Amino acid sequence: MKVYWADRAKHRLTAIHDDISEKPSSSAGKTVRKIIARSRQIAEHPPAGRKTPNINEMTAEKYYPTLYRAIYRIRSHQADVLSMMHDRQLLPSDIKKR
Repeated sequence: MKVYWADRAKHRLTAIHDDISEKPSSSAGKTVRKIIARSRQIAEHPPAGRKTPNINEMTAEKYYPTLYRAIYRIRSHQADVLSMMHDRQLLPSDIKKR
C-alpha cells in the first residue's frame, strides 16, 4: 500500500516544523522525522491507528508518534494523509464534512 500526502497535510507538516523551531532547544527536525517515519508504517499496518469520531462517510484514523496526529483515509490500495495537527486541536470542519 502506498501513502499519499495531501497538499494540506504537507503544508501543516511545514507549519509544525516552523512552530517548533521557534522554541528554545528546538527539536523540530527530529519531530518531523518521527512523523514521516510513522507515516511509513501506515503502509504496512493501515488500521493501526484509532478511529476518529465525527467524520462522515470515510475511514479516518490518527496515530501518535509525537504530540501530533495524522488524519488519514484508507482506500483499497492506498492511504491518504489528509491533515496533520496537534493532538489538542479540533478537526477542521471541512474534514468532518467528508
